[in-house]
Amino acid sequence: MSGIRREKNSPSPTGEWIIIHKAKWGGSFGGAWLGLNVPWGKYGIHGTNKPWAVGQQNVSGGCIRMKNEDVKELYEYIPHGTKVTIIHESQPFRELKDGMIGSDVYRVQTALKALGYYMGWCDGRYGENTKKAVLAFQKDYNLARTGIVNMSTWKKLMHLYEESLLE
Repeated sequence: MSGIRREKNSPSPTGEWIIIHKAKWGGSFGGAWLGLNVPWGKYGIHGTNKPWAVGQQNVSGGCIRMKNEDVKELYEYIPHGTKVTIIHESQPFRELKDGMIGSDVYRVQTALKALGYYMGWCDGRYGENTKKAVLAFQKDYNLARTGIVNMSTWKKLMHLYEESLLE
């Protein structure tokens, strides 16, 4: 993660990912790094030089922190290609708009794509193509045409997406 800066409140990438990079990084990474295939940034599982911060929310720019001895042990046993599932059961809703990144943006893109509104690559980055797809969806379902995914747009989109998966 050297050279990569994210806001302190950058949420961890929820969903299913794959370990694509392993390294023995020192310093604040606690000696081991297990990098994930998150398309909108460099996220991973690593140790810390602040063990009291393990389990605290948003203290690692979205990465998953572990105790150094635990991540070093994982590093030895976990091969490249291992699937990792990250969940956050009480993650608060946030309105999504142009310029935002994250798992929630990725989920919106995936739903819009499945419903035929989004033709781009689902990359977790809310850009112009995502905004255009949201506007078209909002128009078709008589929602406020803002290009912002508010709670009503989110609920309608996710409802229709989940229904489409059952067909």
